[in-house]
This record gives sequence, structure tokens and C-alpha cells, in this order.
Amino acid sequence: MYFSLSWHPNSHITAWGEYLTFFPADSDTVREAAVTRSFDMDIEAKECKGDVSCFQKLFNRCLNEFLQDSRQASDAGVKIIVWQENGLAVYQDDEAEFIEQGRKFAVHEEVYLLMGMHMFSEDMSVDENKAVLISPSGQVSEYLKNHKIYGDNHILGDGKVLIRDSAYGKIASIICYDADFPNFVRQAGKANVDLMLIPSHDWEAITPIHGRMANFRAIENGFSMISADYHGLSTAVDYHGNILSQMNDFTTDDRVMIADVPKKGIRTIYSQIGDLFAWLCVFGFLIMVGLSLTGFKREKI
Repeated sequence: MYFSLSWHPNSHITAWGEYLTFFPADSDTVREAAVTRSFDMDIEAKECKGDVSCFQKLFNRCLNEFLQDSRQASDAGVKIIVWQENGLAVYQDDEAEFIEQGRKFAVHEEVYLLMGMHMFSEDMSVDENKAVLISPSGQVSEYLKNHKIYGDNHILGDGKVLIRDSAYGKIASIICYDADFPNFVRQAGKANVDLMLIPSHDWEAITPIHGRMANFRAIENGFSMISADYHGLSTAVDYHGNILSQMNDFTTDDRVMIADVPKKGIRTIYSQIGDLFAWLCVFGFLIMVGLSLTGFKREKI
């Protein structure tokens, strides 16, 4: 559905137009929200100067802020809420209580809640960058980030995208840099995922470019997507890549982004065959070059 066999110079425009016509993003929608912090955790943590009780107060402040903002989103009709990557920092001994507070919130508000968490032990022997998905019934699922950037020390996940059935279609979650790996994200396309939830945390030098890169995964795999991006560009797109809402941390003081997102995705060729067509083009080109060189040598003889 992404290419045409016609040689007319405008054929690719025609093919894309047919794709938009026959597969419009016009299904029923669900209201989703991306929530980010109002303050920089790293800056605030320096004031604690290593004091554990000070850190715990700061971590609880984060949790309370996210719950308060999420409650406002729920009051606005939001049914799926995504917190930023590493939105919560929590000691290993306190993690169960943090998740329980998120679970109580999700059950009471009847929403799906994706909590972005950085969990670690006091001696840093345990370090997890995770997303915790909680359903309105209180079911808890956890996902560990599967790819590291320079300087990361977190434990890697099991290589599988988190995928769950929901009342709003099949939903999935990955974390930030995971979305830079098309073959990894294709797991969601092959599983016919409808909605992708992505907690993220960027920085100014790669904003807004990195936030927009994930939009291609939505187009490739036929799912709609919402990302909650601290120090970056939070975005909601449909499976055509149309931007439904966006929020740039560096240009606004807003910390909650709301969008009505299609509940039903589509199936795409790319999700099934990946870059096979592109590689066939490369091999075909190499074969043509080889045949051309062979013919040239014969002419010289």
C-alpha cells in the first residue's frame, strides 16, 4: 500500500492518496493524555545532598503531582493516561506502595494508567527504567526499557514489547529510545496493536526532531500513538502520522496534553515484511550493476 508500480512521476502521490482514501483514520476515538513533571528532578535532588529522607520527600512530591494532574485529565474525560519516562523516582523498598497508589487511582477513576518509573536500590545495585501499565480493573503489567543510550546503567528488558488487550483496542508500550528501532517496534505491528503508549525523556538539542521520529513507527505499523516527553515534544498522532496534539516542554508551561485518538488501527505491509522490499531493490541494483560490468567487459573483448 506504500508504493506504486507505475512510472508516472506523480504515481507516488496517487498511491498515497488512495491509501488515505481507503484507510481513513475515522474510527471511534478514545481520549488520552500525556503528563510530564513541572520541575527538574536532577536539580531538586542536588539539594538533598545524599539524604535518603530528603529524596523520599522529593519522590513523593513527584507522585502526588502526577496523580493530581492525572485526576484533572480524568475529569476532562481522559481514559488513557501516560506519564513521562522516569517521571517517578522511587527506592526499591517503596516501589510497591507507589504502584499501589497508581492502582487505586486507575481503579477509582476507571482509566488505564501508564506510570513511567525509575526504580533503584539505595546502593544502586538495582536500576530499572520501567513503564507500569495499570488497567481500570487493577491489573498491573510491567515493561523494562530494552535499549540503552550512552551513560545508561539500567537493567534491560526481555526484548518484548508490552502488549495488552483493553476496552479501547489492543494497546502496547515501549520507552523512548526503543522507538528508534523499527524491527523491534514491528512486534506491535505484527500483533495488530491499535494504540502505542510511549513515555519519553529527551533534551533540548534533539527537540523536536527526536520526538517526531516516533511518528514513523505509527505509520509503518498502523497504530495511533501518544508520547509523554519530558524536556522534549509530547505528541499524539493517528496511524497516518497526522498530528492530533503536541506539547513542547521548551515552549510552554503546560504539563498535560490531551488528544482524541482513533481506537482502531490498520494492518500494514511493512509490519509484516519490514525492509524486505528495500533490500530487494538494493540486490536488484547490484545485479544490474554486475550485468552492466559484464557486458562492458565483453564489448571490450
